Amino acid sequence: MLAAPVPARHAAATQPPRNMWRFKLVRYEDVSGVSGTGVVAVGVVCSDGSAWMRWDSSDPSSAMFDNWRTIERKHGHRGATELQWIDMPPNTFLHHET
Repeated sequence: MLAAPVPARHAAATQPPRNMWRFKLVRYEDVSGVSGTGVVAVGVVCSDGSAWMRWDSSDPSSAMFDNWRTIERKHGHRGATELQWIDMPPNTFLHHET
């Protein structure tokens, strides 16, 4: 028996919505000694600027932020950790955020 074709509305679900942008939090140096190095979290930023992040660990947790720059300030450890975009937001969005 052949599988039914995937309806177009479901096939498009594999792509991120146009009003959300994915990112990963990459840690180069584990300043706190807790999360290790490499990709330590992933998340999304919504068109209203709010951000959601999920820690990738043996004891995972999620957090909400007013904007992605808050994540950089709180978890960047002065360059030891970097937010890297998977889906690049528009330049106007990046420069509008405070």
